[in-house]
Amino acid sequence: MPAAVVTGAAGDLGRALCDAFLGDGFAVFGGDIREVDPRPGLTLVPLDVTDRPAVFALAERAAAEAGPLRLWIMPPGSCGWSRSPTPRLTTGIGSSR
Repeated sequence: MPAAVVTGAAGDLGRALCDAFLGDGFAVFGGDIREVDPRPGLTLVPLDVTDRPAVFALAERAAAEAGPLRLWIMPPGSCGWSRSPTPRLTTGIGSSR
């Protein structure tokens, strides 16, 4: 059975992706910091994507339990971007240089 990891599995996009892959016969590992609705074939994983060791641990767990992963999906909004500083454009069009 093919396997996939979907982060942000509690959100609208993450939930839809989980359902689509489950419908296609994937074993799905759904990670999120929020509670995820349980469904057959979905392995629920508490996950904060800003915690790098936790992300690597999920990859190792999914590979150990389901074999090689076919997909790793990190929908926008589940990537922890709000904690990253906004890069400043320093060259090219519109640059301050």
